[in-house]
Amino acid sequence: MIRTLFLSAAAIALSTVAMAQISVGGLPYGLRAGLSLQNVPTAYAAPFDAAAAAVEDSIGKANGRLAMYGRVLDVNAGLHDSGLWMDMPDGGRVWRLRVTSAGALATELFFADMVLPNGASLYVYSDDGQQVLGGFTTYNNRPSGSFSTAQLMGSSSIVEYD
Repeated sequence: MIRTLFLSAAAIALSTVAMAQISVGGLPYGLRAGLSLQNVPTAYAAPFDAAAAAVEDSIGKANGRLAMYGRVLDVNAGLHDSGLWMDMPDGGRVWRLRVTSAGALATELFFADMVLPNGASLYVYSDDGQQVLGGFTTYNNRPSGSFSTAQLMGSSSIVEYD
């Protein structure tokens, strides 16, 4: 179960290499079946404030710290209070939610209290479906319940749980 979702709005899209994440690959059901994204509910994080981030980074630099590449913005979205559940023809269920932070150059999602049951998979993908992360499975469960994704370019990401 996924209880809380956080979003990191990337401040600078420098040339970055995504850290390796173990996943089973493939495409989420929504993309394979060509499901529309028009009716997917959106959870909004605070807009990314580039000017405020630049001020914070300049203060940090004056104090000998490196600039932050992003900011963590609380979204507070979960399977039971956000998103859209759909019943599938095979008897399965799919949940989808769009997470958006206006002004963000990239999104990186952080999950708290994530425990994926056997047979479940989690994907995160860009609004246009061109960038896909996952499928994440029980292998990705951690005792802490925390999990994070690599960055996806753009101010929105779609989370899909099957």
